[in-house]
Amino acid sequence: MAVDLVRFEETARKYESPLIRYCYGRVGADRELALEVFDDVLGILYEKWDRIDTNGNIFPWLLRVADNLSKNALRKKRKYYSNVVPLPDGAESGEELSACDEYFKVDEADTVRRIENSLSGTDRKLFHIRFVEKKTLKEIELNTGIPYSTLRIRLKKIEYAVRERIERGDFRG
Repeated sequence: MAVDLVRFEETARKYESPLIRYCYGRVGADRELALEVFDDVLGILYEKWDRIDTNGNIFPWLLRVADNLSKNALRKKRKYYSNVVPLPDGAESGEELSACDEYFKVDEADTVRRIENSLSGTDRKLFHIRFVEKKTLKEIELNTGIPYSTLRIRLKKIEYAVRERIERGDFRG
């Protein structure tokens, strides 16, 4: 069953503020991490849309998902900081880099080409616009017509997939 994007976006907007506040409190007042967790909650909602009763009150379910994802995010953050890695050349302290950005700093042109070639269709186009052309989500929304919240979810999924493959070493020369 296809996701009704209009209803999905309405639901996402309805719960956006309380969920972000909840995530913010759960991850220790880290705004960026709270937004990442919220994006992941929306991703799970999108994936399970056809299996849940969206006519009922789904807020308790969303809070449980947010709670579990917040715990996972904090575990990953602790694990990351326990294995401190030096910043790539050109990165300044405090500058946040996505997994894709971090890897591009290492072997830029060849790696980008390999990653892009490994993707298909719309994912390839979105990857190129976001991580190569460095467009903002609003610019991408205007150019592609893909709704902002859907765009955030798709780009997050692309980034997670690329991150996993980078960690496995799939793009090494």
